Amino acid sequence: MQAEELLRGTIDFSGYTAELEELTKTGKPGEPVYFTVIVKPSDIPSGFYISTLINVLEAPETPEIIPGYPRVKIVCPGSGDYKFMIRVSLVGKPSCGGVESGTIGEMPAALYIR
Repeated sequence: MQAEELLRGTIDFSGYTAELEELTKTGKPGEPVYFTVIVKPSDIPSGFYISTLINVLEAPETPEIIPGYPRVKIVCPGSGDYKFMIRVSLVGKPSCGGVESGTIGEMPAALYIR
């Protein structure tokens, strides 16, 4: 077995992609804004689920972030420009133990709060 197969397990993630419905959004302080994640193809392997991780790249104040699929909820407390990196992965627990995962998308997102 090759090293790459050991690292990636038995699931081939190469056929899956993720994107955001919109890369930029506007909103108001204290109100929720949602980024919608689109996974293609939409049918994921049995036993797997979608994970979203959000990194704050720039923010005038710390936002409240609730990762999820298909929507990520972000509430920004104050006005300003907020920038994020949203990573989407397939995660599952195969029958042989351990965890298999693969990143299928990593997109920058911006939120302009006025």
